[in-house]
Amino acid sequence: MNASKTYTVKGMVCQRCITILQYELEQHHVKVDDVSLGKVGISFQSDNFNDSKFLKIISSLGFTLSINKNNRVVEQVKVIVRNYYTHTDPLETKMRFSDLLSDQLHMSYDTISSIFIAHENTTIENYIIAYRIELVKKMLGESEHSITEIAYRIGFSSIHHLSKQFKDLTGTTPSDYRAQANPKNVISNSSDNILMAGI
Repeated sequence: MNASKTYTVKGMVCQRCITILQYELEQHHVKVDDVSLGKVGISFQSDNFNDSKFLKIISSLGFTLSINKNNRVVEQVKVIVRNYYTHTDPLETKMRFSDLLSDQLHMSYDTISSIFIAHENTTIENYIIAYRIELVKKMLGESEHSITEIAYRIGFSSIHHLSKQFKDLTGTTPSDYRAQANPKNVISNSSDNILMAGI
């Protein structure tokens, strides 16, 4: 999944700093969208790059990452999303996710949402959908769970709901994705085949 992000970097004091940082990022297959003194906007494959790698690159050049309150809020949201969809059963959780965020971050959901949109250029809702679809793709490729079971485990209300969101983001169906990702792992599940008919 492609992603983009803007970082605030301390220690960049001249044009040479910009040139060196841009070169080093490109050596790590990161596309630099915009760079100026103290600010870097990049595009990357989210499964191959993260904040830790970015920090390692800039640290090797003598720069440091400037982390403000809003950055921390965004990172906390991502951690909560990850924990929510990997360590809980979303279908059995009574608390709404927006209430969970407000409760854990001690801020109104509107404020959290505004910070997230400004930082990530997407809504929390769209980020969650993309994250869940990535989990589904991982399970389709690596597990032998039926698509129905995967839909339940990731918190989709039905296989139809999963299929619609999956196709909207990937352009293909879960069953076709599984066949392409790992042909040996395709399961002949009659209930899935019936449910997926026409999707």
